[in-house]
Amino acid sequence: MKPLATLHLCTLTGLALAIVMLKLATPSLQAQTLTVQADSWMPIDGDPADKDQGYAIDLLHAIFEPQTKVEFTNVSWTVALDNARQGKVDAVVGAVVDEAPTLVFPSESIGRSRACLWAAKDSKFVYTDVNSLKGLTIGVIEGYTYWPELDALIKSGAVKTVTFLEKDGNPLDNAINALADHKIDLYPEAAVVMAYATQAKHMDLDADFTVKYDHESRELYVAFANNDKGKKLAAQWDAGIATLRKNGGLAKILAKYGLPDWK
Repeated sequence: MKPLATLHLCTLTGLALAIVMLKLATPSLQAQTLTVQADSWMPIDGDPADKDQGYAIDLLHAIFEPQTKVEFTNVSWTVALDNARQGKVDAVVGAVVDEAPTLVFPSESIGRSRACLWAAKDSKFVYTDVNSLKGLTIGVIEGYTYWPELDALIKSGAVKTVTFLEKDGNPLDNAINALADHKIDLYPEAAVVMAYATQAKHMDLDADFTVKYDHESRELYVAFANNDKGKKLAAQWDAGIATLRKNGGLAKILAKYGLPDWK
């Protein structure tokens, strides 16, 4: 039988070792979480509480889990970008390169955004060039960039703007309602997003709205924080998309939202 003193020392040594091991394990556990933020922009990303959170979120789960837990939350787009720039979150969903050039953009995108200027079906407005927008009222969502010419016109004050805020509910739905009610003249939005949103609102896109200008599409990305972790995650994203495209997983996820592969 071992002396009590020896048993007591062994117990303390074991406890101390356990504490040290827990401390060493904590950073590793934290590294196994991927924090993602965006505002709701279906079918790309939506409400974390919904069953279908958008195909980009589904792709993140498919690529990174179970080894890495994906934690997705909704915030305004401005807040999401600021948090990613500061490294407070690991990634944002739906970014274009020129609006967040300091973030890490992987090679594999999440598709192309075909931005359109939407008007109510009975609108008499005819688009000739960006200057033909002067004097009109355009609906914009807080923190969004559109395309350089339109962004510059908005910044110049040559058009009136109505800004739809995250704090006032669903800014996309509010913008669509305002357009339908003729409270704004035009609303710039990606074609796929507008189609999905109007369908969800039980509206007839073709009957209620018309496209006045169709801008050249731009690549959308899951963009990662500019740090070592973000760079590793971006590389893992690229490898994951390649695998899902090859094994049919990408097509299966996109089919849930009625979408084809963007390549």
